[in-house]
Amino acid sequence: MTPAIYMRVSTESQDLDAQEQAISLFLAQKGIKEHLRYADCAYTGSNTDRPEFKRLLNDLKQGKVERLIVWKLDRLSRKLKDLISLLDEFQEYGVKVISVHENIDMTTPHGIAMVHMIGVFAQLERDMGVERTKAGIAASRAKGQKWGAPIKIGNTIKGQIKDLRNDGMSYRNIAKQLSISPSTVFKTIKENL
Repeated sequence: MTPAIYMRVSTESQDLDAQEQAISLFLAQKGIKEHLRYADCAYTGSNTDRPEFKRLLNDLKQGKVERLIVWKLDRLSRKLKDLISLLDEFQEYGVKVISVHENIDMTTPHGIAMVHMIGVFAQLERDMGVERTKAGIAASRAKGQKWGAPIKIGNTIKGQIKDLRNDGMSYRNIAKQLSISPSTVFKTIKENL
């Protein structure tokens, strides 16, 4: 079976030259002269609705490809969850992935282990980023900084909210009467305390 190469760039202003050169050098080193070529231009890695990528997946399912060579794994997908799912799907079809830049060869047990380790560390980094963001927000709130979008209503509406609330009307009824959200009513009243 013929190996396949897949390349992708995210914008029209980018080109495939760097990927093509690295993959061509790899193919020459391995003595591979023929290959199927798939390339998507101006598609992000989070978008799985890429024409050449869909054609590649179809050819994989039909058994036309046994090895898939990419410059970097993020050319397949930017989302870790999607990448892991893709790699699992490729394994089901007996397709081995080789990443030239990262020197990962899933035709070997070491390559398979490396992909799983990369996945673990990428997930750890994402989780740590979420924790750092939460800690930053909590620290800002402790200092009295406000979070969330600012209320975008005029002084007239703010006055009406205050008057209706002073008359004992509920947040929900004020929101209904003024055609605004209950959270806007709550935030406006909280600001005026």
